[in-house]
Amino acid sequence: MNIVFRVDSSSEIGVGHVVRCLTLADELLIRKVKITFICRDLPGHIGDLIHKKGYVLKLMPCLNLKNNRQSNSWLKVPWSIDVADTVNMIESKIDLLVVDHYGIDAKWHQRISPYTNKIMVIDDLANRKLHCDILLDQTFGREKTDFIKYVNAKTLMLLGTKYALLRPQFAKRREDANTKRKLYMGIKHVLISFGGADFNNNSEHVLRLLSSIEFTNKPTVDIVLGSGSLNKCEIEKAIKKQKLEINVLMNVDDMAELMFKADVAIGAGGTTSWERCTLGLPTILLIDADNQLLIAENLDTAGAVYAVNKSSGYGESIKQKIEILDREFSAHHLMSQSAAKICDGLGVKRVAEKLFSLNEFNLFLLSLNE
Repeated sequence: MNIVFRVDSSSEIGVGHVVRCLTLADELLIRKVKITFICRDLPGHIGDLIHKKGYVLKLMPCLNLKNNRQSNSWLKVPWSIDVADTVNMIESKIDLLVVDHYGIDAKWHQRISPYTNKIMVIDDLANRKLHCDILLDQTFGREKTDFIKYVNAKTLMLLGTKYALLRPQFAKRREDANTKRKLYMGIKHVLISFGGADFNNNSEHVLRLLSSIEFTNKPTVDIVLGSGSLNKCEIEKAIKKQKLEINVLMNVDDMAELMFKADVAIGAGGTTSWERCTLGLPTILLIDADNQLLIAENLDTAGAVYAVNKSSGYGESIKQKIEILDREFSAHHLMSQSAAKICDGLGVKRVAEKLFSLNEFNLFLLSLNE
């Protein structure tokens, strides 16, 4: 079976889309399929990680079209050029095309449909027309009615954190983490993680804020940065002025272990929200983009995070929330329990099983072997 992923990463858009596609690819690979990644060669992309994991990577050229009004802000080229470039990368008709890209919509899907038997879209915006056979949106609280006007009536919708694409390391650490949270006695370890790029340098801002808090115990702070981080030098300069014990960690492989050690996390929304929930990690979630708003509000309502909007004097809010979690053990315990109910970390297995158990999909596979 030949599966192709169309997904991008860069210093600007981050690495989350590629990471979750790699997670799905790893699970599908167990079933002995052929997997190829098609990505645009954007500044700060993580193609090296795709290569490192042993997958075929085909890079489309990064075109200098800044003044082209038809260029898509996510794709960096007009959609028609992107779909043509993608078709050129596909050697023959494939079995499944997985598309994880905010810059791609139904027009792109329809244009490429003759070159693939099935199209699966991974999305969490619910804001544009999609032409696909399977839709995956792992957003907590997502309903079918959110997509009803954007997809075909026959589209199979896999919605909610039940299908969150998390690496197996999180499910493996879940039981130990939940046991650890029950023994909580104040913040001793803080995890700061705003994604692989942290385009707005939230890590440094939060670090400066932590230095002004009177903790019950002086905590250790882990700051996680990706290879696409633009602010590593600024953060390292800021660390020299802090009294806390601070570790800057690049390209972390075992994020589950860091989340297990942490007593509280400060970060953004997206896939990492489900990672933190799987390990019952209380979180202060900084809303830094419109596409994070729904996730943040739903998690806050469920008691799994403290959501703080960056547009409204977030510094004092974060400080207050940290002090509550540090001093009020019951608040920490309750948030941990609420978070753990959101996600169990087994979503990628469910998605893979769905793909290989659908009657229509099985008939399609059988036809290939005839």
